[in-house]
Amino acid sequence: MADRIVIVGGGFAGLSTAIHLSRHIKSSDDIDILLIDKQSEHVYLPLIYEVASGGLMEKKKTKTLKKGVSLPFDLGGHLTGHENVQFRQGEVMDVDTKANEVKLSSGAVVSFDYLVMAMGAVSGTFGIEGVEKNATSLTSLDNALKIREKCSDLLVECEKKLRVGVNMVIVGGGPNGVEVSSEIAKALEHAKNKRGISCDWQITLVDAGPRILSNMGKFASWVATRRLKRLGVNIAAGTFVKSVKPSTVSVEPNERLKNVSPYIKSTKIKSDVTIWAAGVASRPQWKKWGLPIDERGYIKTLPTLQMFGLNHVFVAGDSASIIGRRMQQRAPEAIDQGRSVAENLIRVVRGQAILRSHHDMKWPFAIPLGGRFAISSLGPITVIGVFAYILRKAIDLKYFLSIMKLRHAISVWWHGGKAYLEND
Repeated sequence: MADRIVIVGGGFAGLSTAIHLSRHIKSSDDIDILLIDKQSEHVYLPLIYEVASGGLMEKKKTKTLKKGVSLPFDLGGHLTGHENVQFRQGEVMDVDTKANEVKLSSGAVVSFDYLVMAMGAVSGTFGIEGVEKNATSLTSLDNALKIREKCSDLLVECEKKLRVGVNMVIVGGGPNGVEVSSEIAKALEHAKNKRGISCDWQITLVDAGPRILSNMGKFASWVATRRLKRLGVNIAAGTFVKSVKPSTVSVEPNERLKNVSPYIKSTKIKSDVTIWAAGVASRPQWKKWGLPIDERGYIKTLPTLQMFGLNHVFVAGDSASIIGRRMQQRAPEAIDQGRSVAENLIRVVRGQAILRSHHDMKWPFAIPLGGRFAISSLGPITVIGVFAYILRKAIDLKYFLSIMKLRHAISVWWHGGKAYLEND
């Protein structure tokens, strides 16, 4: 009987593992591959801000916006373009590494010989009151569409003279928060100018750190700050969020950072839309399922990405915590971990004793900053403006080419790019 490899999670790490297994296994390897995900499609999250901000005054544009970021899994039983990978839609409720079983919400039990945990992390709320109920995170396609619909409805109200403006608070000054701030600012201005809508809008970007993009160096932070201010975005660095209400966000200055916050005391900011982009957190299920976790709740792994204490279980992506090292929680790193896991699984199946140790690297970045303007870094070289914007588009295309056939990849990239170009 063939060995069964079960991959839990169809995000970057899980899909990367499945595709690399598909491309490199031989018929003589005698293995079955099954990918399980609760969604029917893979979403390219680095472009999710485009869905949230795209075509705010065009109600019929949803399908086109989705097409540029979502890649349907084949519900006929196999992964699109990879007939040797089975796909099953289902929500994982339990993982039993002793019985080698994965239990789904439907009641189905899936057995495995080898398991890859690639579920990814969840949006981190840090226990702040009202975040889950009153803020929307940019962690799914549904949430991005929800933000877009809310912004669109508010603009319609402005057009009908039912309100004078739109207030928005975006929490988190990392890449996600910066991207969505700049793009929504451009989208609101575009809708205002195109339709002649009298609408005063106010976007406030809140971050507890000393500056936005604090993990990317002072120059990147300076460029992003300068750009956002030109777009009319208020930046509140050095500021903690205390609570999130339906129409306000309560903030206070970070006392450890003197004279950084624009607020000198606790303040309530009006907010018609609150977007949460303040980082990720581990899933509580991992501890419940008895998996080995570190002090932050992530799954402990060896450098080979095997789960600590279990050689037949691998971990990839945001789930993983290599003992003694804090991994980057970025798409390129998750994709690379998927490659490492696939390579090691093939070695295990073929009876090879030596496995590859995964080594993370410093990945380049390209962050859109509204319009055809971006900032990117390639090692020691930092590029800003339209050239950085083109580089970002090239990175997107490269990813689509890595998971789809040439014609399909170019089609998705081209049609998505055309739809998103309106804000640019």
